[in-house]
Amino acid sequence: MVFCESREDAEQARTALAQGLKGRGLTLSEEKTKIVHLGEGFDFLGFHIRRSPAPQTSHTGYRLRITPSKHAVQEVRKKLRTLWCQSLGSEVGTVLNRLNPLIRGWASYFRVVAAGSTFRKLDTWMFHRALRYTKRTHPRKPWYWRKTRYWGRFNRTRQDTWVFGDKRSGAYLLKFAWFWRIHHALVKGTASPDDPALREYWEQRERRKAQLLPPACARSPRPSKDAAWCVARLSLMTKRSISTTASLVVRGEEAATATSLSCTCIVTSRYIAGRLEQQSPRMRDCNCETG
Repeated sequence: MVFCESREDAEQARTALAQGLKGRGLTLSEEKTKIVHLGEGFDFLGFHIRRSPAPQTSHTGYRLRITPSKHAVQEVRKKLRTLWCQSLGSEVGTVLNRLNPLIRGWASYFRVVAAGSTFRKLDTWMFHRALRYTKRTHPRKPWYWRKTRYWGRFNRTRQDTWVFGDKRSGAYLLKFAWFWRIHHALVKGTASPDDPALREYWEQRERRKAQLLPPACARSPRPSKDAAWCVARLSLMTKRSISTTASLVVRGEEAATATSLSCTCIVTSRYIAGRLEQQSPRMRDCNCETG
């Protein structure tokens, strides 16, 4: 991009660039090279750059606004729609593994600009796609049943109870709005990555960028396989539901808190002892203490 004060200066700059590239065996693409007024706006690398009048909020009278372009939003919707359609009939864990990498990458790329409104619209669109997925998966189940099964407060760091996820594994679908805006830090002066004296400066910039990356996976703490299997069997035998952050009580005495589990099972020792003798070795050797 080359910013100029007039159209004549922009045409001279394009001519100079074309001559400079010609000496290197390169040419400017006529389709991709345009001269436009900043007030009209233009798209560049997925961003829409436009200057709008702002006489009351800016001392210059104008405000430069950079947002995700309409073409970029349409493309990510098309990709997400394709993944949703390909996931019909699949388990919810497979759906999350397909969608989360695309959401994380796209939101991390556009979080440096004014993308809050676009992120909220995409989250609303994703909610309706998830709703259609649950309807196709369970066509005869009522709405409250689907809501209880697929939506909840999976992300413990947020007070959001409308997060789509898998309650068996704790995995959940990321939201675009969770990626807060990070202002891009401009490079100081004429600093160049090729300058050996500024190696420490560029390393600090890279470390700062790495700290802003989101976690590699969206998953709540989950119990081990043996512990989860034991919890399911105990809940089935006692006909009691599994809840969170409690302890396993056996023979009327409170056992050690089940830190590797998130369950509440109140059972009697006689019934458990008789049932454990009939179960497989995996049930007897699980991490639950039965007294």
